Amino acid sequence: MPLTKFCCAIVYWELVRLSFGVCVGGFPTEPHSQTRVLLSRCLATASLSFATALSVVPFDGTKLRQKFHKVNMQICTLPTSFEQYLCSMNYSGIGEITSAKVLKEIDSVVENYGLDTKLRLAHFLAQCHHESMGFKKLEENMNYSANRLLQVFPKYFDTFSASTFARKPKDIANIVYGGRMGNVEPNDGWDFRGRGYIHLTGRRNYELFGGSIGVDLTDNPQLVSKNYPMDSAAWFWVTNKIDELSDNGSVAQITRRVNGGVNGLKEREALFRKYLSLIK
Repeated sequence: MPLTKFCCAIVYWELVRLSFGVCVGGFPTEPHSQTRVLLSRCLATASLSFATALSVVPFDGTKLRQKFHKVNMQICTLPTSFEQYLCSMNYSGIGEITSAKVLKEIDSVVENYGLDTKLRLAHFLAQCHHESMGFKKLEENMNYSANRLLQVFPKYFDTFSASTFARKPKDIANIVYGGRMGNVEPNDGWDFRGRGYIHLTGRRNYELFGGSIGVDLTDNPQLVSKNYPMDSAAWFWVTNKIDELSDNGSVAQITRRVNGGVNGLKEREALFRKYLSLIK
């Protein structure tokens, strides 16, 4: 091997080593997680570009990305295009309309659930924002008046039953959610009512999400709103392939997947445009 090519190979592998080190938090100054994502991607992209330009190593981006996944380093996943790389890096501006707590929670879903493009993150946060009334309503209370029952749940209530069950949230939840979404026990509708930023609902979803994070949520359903409001929303989002829909779908299409209809569509569209403008 010519000396020049040998030196290039050394530089390439050093860049790869550094990108892995930064990815797993080995950077000496332990920077903020978003900074680690940026550094690892910069180094990895630089190493591959360098190697490809000088023909130091054969380049297969797909195989390399698979290797990153195999060692469970999702935050090191390489961008599929330079545009995606630029659009997935800086979301600190979101602090303008969210709390510091929510901004910190966003870090984990960007890293762990692949919501690392501008479009995907903007759609996800817009829906979470609307569903949880600005990241404040973490649990569905089901405390409806008779008129609202007829408007929101016409399939389950008529004029007489709406008057009978108005302002009885536990009964309402068991009527609306009972016997579906894995709910089999008499109070499952109430126990597994909507929680988290997208209101994870139903015993089956609680079981599946709990299994994915290694936590028993069937005996402790309140943990969804208490400890995992953002993660439960991201899990639902990815499990139902809304992340993929976000790449090309409209706000209306995504809302139907999240909500079952187009309730609050104008506000959701406005929120999407706002988040999109804040993510650089």
